[in-house]
Amino acid sequence: MIPVQRRSPPTGFRDKIGKLPKTFPPPPVPTKFWEGKAHWRKVLPDLYEAYSRTCAFAAVRIERVTGFRSVEHFKPKSQYPELAYDWDNFRLVCGLMNGRKKDYADVLDPFELPENTFTLNPVSGEILVNPKCSVALAKKAESTIERLGLRKPEVCKMRSEHVSKILGGDWSPAEAKSMSPFVFASLQQQGLL
Repeated sequence: MIPVQRRSPPTGFRDKIGKLPKTFPPPPVPTKFWEGKAHWRKVLPDLYEAYSRTCAFAAVRIERVTGFRSVEHFKPKSQYPELAYDWDNFRLVCGLMNGRKKDYADVLDPFELPENTFTLNPVSGEILVNPKCSVALAKKAESTIERLGLRKPEVCKMRSEHVSKILGGDWSPAEAKSMSPFVFASLQQQGLL
Protein backbone atom coordinates (compact mmCIF):
# COMPACT_ATOMS: atom_id res chain seq x y z
CA MET A 1 0.00 0.00 0.00
CA ILE A 2 1.28 3.43 -0.94
CA PRO A 3 -0.14 6.94 -0.65
CA VAL A 4 -2.63 7.80 -3.38
CA GLN A 5 -3.05 11.36 -4.56
CA ARG A 6 -6.70 12.40 -4.66
CA ARG A 7 -7.90 13.22 -8.19
CA SER A 8 -10.62 15.63 -9.28
CA PRO A 9 -13.96 14.26 -10.45
CA PRO A 10 -14.26 13.78 -14.20
CA THR A 11 -15.96 16.36 -16.36
CA GLY A 12 -19.70 15.83 -16.22
CA PHE A 13 -19.50 13.67 -13.09
CA ARG A 14 -22.97 14.59 -11.79
CA ASP A 15 -24.51 13.99 -15.22
CA LYS A 16 -22.87 10.56 -15.43
CA ILE A 17 -24.10 9.59 -11.98
CA GLY A 18 -27.65 10.56 -12.92
CA LYS A 19 -30.68 10.84 -10.71
CA LEU A 20 -29.90 10.19 -7.07
CA PRO A 21 -32.23 9.03 -4.30
CA LYS A 22 -33.83 12.00 -2.54
CA THR A 23 -33.70 10.38 0.86
CA PHE A 24 -31.83 7.55 2.49
CA PRO A 25 -32.91 5.21 5.25
CA PRO A 26 -31.09 5.68 8.55
CA PRO A 27 -27.85 3.71 8.97
CA PRO A 28 -27.19 0.91 8.74
CA VAL A 29 -28.66 1.02 5.25
CA PRO A 30 -29.57 -2.49 4.07
CA THR A 31 -27.87 -3.81 0.94
CA LYS A 32 -31.27 -4.26 -0.68
CA PHE A 33 -31.77 -0.46 -0.68
CA TRP A 34 -28.93 -0.05 -3.21
CA GLU A 35 -30.41 -2.46 -5.78
CA GLY A 36 -30.90 -0.49 -8.98
CA LYS A 37 -29.14 2.53 -7.45
CA ALA A 38 -25.46 1.61 -8.02
CA HIS A 39 -24.94 4.66 -10.22
CA TRP A 40 -21.33 4.97 -9.04
CA ARG A 41 -20.52 2.15 -11.47
CA LYS A 42 -21.16 4.59 -14.32
CA VAL A 43 -17.95 6.42 -13.43
CA LEU A 44 -15.82 3.30 -12.90
CA PRO A 45 -14.02 3.83 -16.27
CA ASP A 46 -13.19 7.40 -15.17
CA LEU A 47 -11.97 6.17 -11.78
CA TYR A 48 -9.88 3.50 -13.51
CA GLU A 49 -8.12 6.07 -15.67
CA ALA A 50 -7.85 8.78 -12.99
CA TYR A 51 -6.03 6.41 -10.64
CA SER A 52 -3.73 4.88 -13.26
CA ARG A 53 -5.50 1.51 -13.19
CA THR A 54 -3.96 0.81 -9.78
CA CYS A 55 -5.66 -0.86 -6.83
CA ALA A 56 -5.46 1.59 -3.92
CA PHE A 57 -5.03 -1.25 -1.39
CA ALA A 58 -2.94 -3.90 -3.16
CA ALA A 59 -0.90 -1.25 -5.05
CA VAL A 60 -0.81 -3.26 -8.28
CA ARG A 61 -2.27 -2.63 -11.70
CA ILE A 62 -5.76 -3.96 -12.26
CA GLU A 63 -5.65 -5.36 -15.77
CA ARG A 64 -8.62 -4.32 -17.88
CA VAL A 65 -9.37 -7.83 -19.17
CA THR A 66 -8.40 -10.12 -16.29
CA GLY A 67 -8.72 -7.81 -13.30
CA PHE A 68 -12.02 -7.15 -11.60
CA ARG A 69 -12.02 -3.47 -10.75
CA SER A 70 -14.54 -1.90 -8.42
CA VAL A 71 -15.58 1.28 -6.68
CA GLU A 72 -14.76 1.06 -2.99
CA HIS A 73 -16.76 3.41 -0.79
CA PHE A 74 -14.05 4.20 1.76
CA LYS A 75 -16.68 5.40 4.21
CA PRO A 76 -19.19 2.57 3.82
CA LYS A 77 -22.43 3.47 2.11
CA SER A 78 -24.28 1.41 4.71
CA GLN A 79 -23.13 3.86 7.39
CA TYR A 80 -22.70 7.03 5.29
CA PRO A 81 -25.39 6.81 2.58
CA GLU A 82 -25.04 10.52 1.84
CA LEU A 83 -21.49 9.77 0.57
CA ALA A 84 -22.53 6.90 -1.71
CA TYR A 85 -22.29 9.12 -4.80
CA ASP A 86 -19.42 11.34 -3.64
CA TRP A 87 -16.32 11.08 -5.88
CA ASP A 88 -14.06 11.89 -2.91
CA ASN A 89 -15.34 8.78 -1.12
CA PHE A 90 -14.49 6.49 -4.06
CA ARG A 91 -11.31 4.41 -4.13
CA LEU A 92 -10.35 2.28 -7.12
CA VAL A 93 -9.70 -1.24 -5.85
CA CYS A 94 -9.67 -4.76 -7.20
CA GLY A 95 -12.64 -6.93 -6.36
CA LEU A 96 -10.60 -9.04 -3.94
CA MET A 97 -9.66 -6.05 -1.79
CA ASN A 98 -13.19 -4.59 -1.93
CA GLY A 99 -14.57 -7.90 -0.68
CA ARG A 100 -12.08 -7.99 2.17
CA LYS A 101 -12.62 -4.42 3.35
CA LYS A 102 -16.42 -4.59 3.22
CA ASP A 103 -17.87 -2.05 5.68
CA TYR A 104 -14.99 -2.19 8.16
CA ALA A 105 -13.44 1.06 9.35
CA ASP A 106 -10.10 -0.36 10.50
CA VAL A 107 -8.27 0.21 7.20
CA LEU A 108 -5.94 3.13 6.54
CA ASP A 109 -7.13 5.52 3.85
CA PRO A 110 -4.68 5.57 0.91
CA PHE A 111 -5.53 9.28 0.46
CA GLU A 112 -4.29 10.01 4.00
CA LEU A 113 -1.45 7.48 4.19
CA PRO A 114 1.93 8.90 5.24
CA GLU A 115 4.88 8.10 2.96
CA ASN A 116 6.81 4.92 3.79
CA THR A 117 4.23 3.55 6.23
CA PHE A 118 4.86 0.13 4.74
CA THR A 119 7.96 -1.59 3.48
CA LEU A 120 8.72 -4.89 1.80
CA ASN A 121 10.76 -7.98 2.48
CA PRO A 122 12.09 -8.39 -1.09
CA VAL A 123 12.84 -12.09 -0.62
CA SER A 124 9.49 -13.26 0.76
CA GLY A 125 7.26 -10.52 -0.68
CA GLU A 126 5.90 -9.88 2.81
CA ILE A 127 4.56 -6.41 3.53
CA LEU A 128 5.90 -4.94 6.77
CA VAL A 129 5.11 -1.90 8.86
CA ASN A 130 7.98 0.53 8.78
CA PRO A 131 9.62 0.40 12.24
CA LYS A 132 9.97 4.21 12.13
CA CYS A 133 6.16 4.63 12.32
CA SER A 134 4.57 5.93 15.50
CA VAL A 135 2.95 3.33 17.74
CA ALA A 136 -0.54 4.56 16.79
CA LEU A 137 0.18 4.46 13.05
CA ALA A 138 1.87 1.05 13.33
CA LYS A 139 -1.23 -0.33 15.05
CA LYS A 140 -3.50 0.98 12.27
CA ALA A 141 -1.08 -0.31 9.63
CA GLU A 142 -1.11 -3.81 11.15
CA SER A 143 -4.90 -3.71 11.27
CA THR A 144 -4.95 -2.76 7.58
CA ILE A 145 -2.62 -5.63 6.67
CA GLU A 146 -4.77 -8.07 8.61
CA ARG A 147 -8.13 -6.84 7.32
CA LEU A 148 -7.06 -6.77 3.67
CA GLY A 149 -5.09 -10.01 3.84
CA LEU A 150 -1.95 -8.29 2.55
CA ARG A 151 0.23 -11.00 4.11
CA LYS A 152 -1.70 -13.93 2.69
CA PRO A 153 0.60 -16.35 0.82
CA GLU A 154 -0.86 -15.61 -2.62
CA VAL A 155 -0.37 -11.85 -2.16
CA CYS A 156 3.22 -12.28 -0.90
CA LYS A 157 3.92 -14.62 -3.83
CA MET A 158 2.60 -12.01 -6.29
CA ARG A 159 4.86 -9.33 -4.80
CA SER A 160 7.83 -11.73 -4.79
CA GLU A 161 7.22 -12.44 -8.48
CA HIS A 162 7.12 -8.69 -9.12
CA VAL A 163 10.46 -8.31 -7.33
CA SER A 164 11.92 -10.97 -9.65
CA LYS A 165 10.54 -9.26 -12.76
CA ILE A 166 11.92 -5.90 -11.66
CA LEU A 167 15.34 -7.06 -10.51
CA GLY A 168 15.60 -9.53 -13.40
CA GLY A 169 15.02 -6.78 -15.95
CA ASP A 170 11.77 -8.22 -17.30
CA TRP A 171 10.09 -4.89 -16.59
CA SER A 172 11.60 -1.52 -17.40
CA PRO A 173 11.55 0.98 -14.52
CA ALA A 174 8.51 2.68 -16.07
CA GLU A 175 6.67 -0.65 -16.40
CA ALA A 176 7.59 -1.65 -12.85
CA LYS A 177 6.32 1.63 -11.44
CA SER A 178 3.08 1.20 -13.36
CA MET A 179 2.53 -2.51 -12.73
CA SER A 180 3.58 -2.73 -9.08
CA PRO A 181 4.17 0.73 -7.59
CA PHE A 182 4.53 -0.45 -3.98
CA VAL A 183 7.18 -3.04 -4.85
CA PHE A 184 9.00 -0.58 -7.10
CA ALA A 185 9.01 2.15 -4.43
CA SER A 186 10.13 -0.29 -1.72
CA LEU A 187 13.03 -1.55 -3.83
CA GLN A 188 14.07 2.02 -4.57
CA GLN A 189 13.84 2.97 -0.91
CA GLN A 190 16.02 -0.02 0.02
CA GLY A 191 18.63 0.94 -2.59
CA LEU A 192 18.06 -2.18 -4.65
CA LEU A 193 17.41 -0.29 -7.88
